[in-house]
Amino acid sequence: MKVNFAERTKPDEPVKVKLLISHPNNSGLQMDQVTRNYIPADFVQNLDVTYNGQSVFRLESDVSISEDPTFNFSVRPTGPASAGVITAEIIDSSQRRFSQSWPVPPTPQM
Repeated sequence: MKVNFAERTKPDEPVKVKLLISHPNNSGLQMDQVTRNYIPADFVQNLDVTYNGQSVFRLESDVSISEDPTFNFSVRPTGPASAGVITAEIIDSSQRRFSQSWPVPPTPQM
């Protein structure tokens, strides 16, 4: 997983976040052209994103999202110079768990 933060110019401005997830998200319907067997399903099933421990959004998905999906969202900082932490937790269809956290950059001082 990787996160990109857009620059903020005002302390009370929401932080724009882009979450990039590297996952094959196979639907189970694709065929391996060499073996002629179906590729087993392997997709992101649950995604929980939090900011300082508070839920930002929860995704409960199936085979409908793309390979290596990207999610855009915004969070509002809790204080004028506060930064905080974004955390993303994933459970996929094979019950593998992935979790990562990133510090949110503070607003530049004027």
